[in-house]
Formats: sequence, structure tokens, C-alpha cells
Amino acid sequence: MSQEKRAAIYARTATLKLIGDPRGIQSQAEACIRYCEQHGYIVNPALIKQEITGGIGYKDREGLTALLEAAKHGEFDILVVTGFDRLSRRHEYLAEIIHKLEACDVSLACVDQILDGIAVKLFLTGRADEIIRMQHKSRLN
Repeated sequence: MSQEKRAAIYARTATLKLIGDPRGIQSQAEACIRYCEQHGYIVNPALIKQEITGGIGYKDREGLTALLEAAKHGEFDILVVTGFDRLSRRHEYLAEIIHKLEACDVSLACVDQILDGIAVKLFLTGRADEIIRMQHKSRLN
């Protein structure tokens, strides 16, 4: 009998302008919650973090820092985001975050982007355009 995965959710936007917008933090959180429901993940409401972080580095984001700390304590098994860039737009920081999650045996699920080993490697090496082409090609098939 497999154990249900415990999920945490992270939603982020840079400005207040996106509140109420489909790309806004509330819409992101709702999309992540739906994703969790579809995959049978259990979401602890205390582990849903939403932030407006314009110009703040990932290490200074309270919500993300809290989730990384919760990961260290084994409070969840999977972190769900709508896109890689919700964690960081800088590849080196995204790599650091993923490494921290992996060190805690926490996986990462991305609602709007493919997330397999090849995609992660391409993204982290700055070849996001290849990921977009792969997504487009998979939608055509």
C-alpha cells in the first residue's frame, strides 16, 4: 500500500499588478491545489506560501525560506509550483533550490511545465527555449 504524498505549495509574483490576474499568486495557488487534488496529494494549508517579492533574492523570501526549512524537517514530500520561475528566474539559484529539496528527499512538481530529468538539465543550463520547443512538439503529437 503506497503512502499518500504530502504537498507544499509555493506561489510568487513580483508586483501587486498581478493580483486577480491569471498569473497572480491566488490563481497560482488555486492551480497548484487543483494539481494536488488531481494527483491525490495531501495539502497542509500551513504549507501554502504566497509571496509578492519584487527584487528580493530567493534567500530573503520568507515563504520560500519557511518551506525549505519545513523540507529539512520532513514536513512534506513534494513542492508544487506553477512554473520553474516561481522559485527563481536565475538558473543558478533554481539549481540551489532544487539541490536543497533533493537533499531533503523532496520532489518538485510543476503545474504548467514539463518536469523530467532532461527538461531540468536543459533549463538549468540556460536552454529554456529547447524546453519550450519540446512542450510545443508534445502538444502537437
